[in-house]
Amino acid sequence: LRPLYHNDTIYVRLTCKEKRERDVAGREHPSGIVKWYVEVFDAEPVDYENGKTDEEATALVAVATILTMVEKKQTVFPEITESYIKSAFAKLEANAKPNWGTMTPQHMVEHLEMSYRIASGEIQDFEVATPDEYLEKVAATLWNYDKMPQNHKMPLMKQDGTLEDLIHEDLETAKTKMLEARN
Repeated sequence: LRPLYHNDTIYVRLTCKEKRERDVAGREHPSGIVKWYVEVFDAEPVDYENGKTDEEATALVAVATILTMVEKKQTVFPEITESYIKSAFAKLEANAKPNWGTMTPQHMVEHLEMSYRIASGEIQDFEVATPDEYLEKVAATLWNYDKMPQNHKMPLMKQDGTLEDLIHEDLETAKTKMLEARN
């Protein structure tokens, strides 16, 4: 709207005008587009070209619209802290029935222990054998915040539907070993 000069001090006011959901597929996290109305002001306005004094000069020097892509905050997964795990373990009983799926509490804890041991590099001698026809679908689940669907059949489960053999003698031992693997 009017020029700025060398060493002028400016300030900017951003006003959020619109938020739009974005269709996301593949290796993109859920995101949206935010449309901003931008006003740029001269902190000490002087209009030398028109001979106006500081009081008469307008501070607004530019307006614009900016679009930004922002990742959506996930609200599905809690932060997994030591206290969160211990709180969940305190409520977990060996005879608890799953709300969905087939794993027993001890199977789930041992599954998490193995995940920690693999992630830390402690266990390296294993084969990831996800069948080719499932790779794209499995990869897509890593890039969204959707909850695991009920009765989800993991392709790596035994074909007859039976559970893997337990590693530890009881749930309490499995809990202890999982916490050790996490540290």
